Amino acid sequence: MAGKSKNILHHFYDLLVSVGIKCPPPRLARPRGHTNGRGRTLRQDYWVVGVYDMDSLLALFGPEGILRPYIKHPKRTRDIEAAIQNIEERKERAGSK
Repeated sequence: MAGKSKNILHHFYDLLVSVGIKCPPPRLARPRGHTNGRGRTLRQDYWVVGVYDMDSLLALFGPEGILRPYIKHPKRTRDIEAAIQNIEERKERAGSK
């Protein structure tokens, strides 16, 4: 998740941690005044928070995941299914080493 509201991202992070999701705290991705490759200059800081732990991703999006009942759009459902398959394949490969 990313955006300009540092406070919202910190609240989101706190919520994730409170339900057992492992993730690093929000970080500043691009400071105010940064000019991107298209020549656009940011007027506000741009913050990001992400979930990178495989088990935490499954806890969020897996078949019994916290967010799964709220994902309604068919493309997003397909995206999640592909991500779950990718995670499971990576976990299998890591287990076979």
